[in-house]
Amino acid sequence: MNDLKVFTEANKVQCKLLQKSSTQETLKAHEALRLLGYAVEPDQMIKALVCIPVVDGKYQTDKALLAMVSGMHRLSLEKLQKAIGYEKIVIADQKTAEKLSGYPRGGTPPIAHEAKLTVVMDEHLAKQQMLYGGGGTTEYVLEITPSEIMRTVKDIQKSDVVIAAIHE
Repeated sequence: MNDLKVFTEANKVQCKLLQKSSTQETLKAHEALRLLGYAVEPDQMIKALVCIPVVDGKYQTDKALLAMVSGMHRLSLEKLQKAIGYEKIVIADQKTAEKLSGYPRGGTPPIAHEAKLTVVMDEHLAKQQMLYGGGGTTEYVLEITPSEIMRTVKDIQKSDVVIAAIHE
């Protein structure tokens, strides 16, 4: 069972989980969705990266955050650091990211994380009508609006959401 599906149904999150066919695993997610009939552009795809602040040389996993940029952008750690107010932030290694998010790489959704993560959404994503992100596994994609991400993170997960220009 997909934990994200359980979370979204239990909390009445307005979203859809779209299953990609197994023959499409090697395609980029937006290409796979297009083959299924969805009009999806790379700038609607969410890259969700678990990041860790470093303070006095120590990783602050209890202050971890999820940085989200579009599929056509790269995350700027410098801009993220300025937006959040830390001198240094690093992208978590795969093991740490999976532990904090609760999901495998390639399946990390913008909501429903294992740890309480501050969500930092790039302003470009916040302006989109619809977004597509990790669906809890590599076989699924989550279809959700930016406002529903913000509502879910703030009201259900009781975490902070920051909208900032964090892409290169």
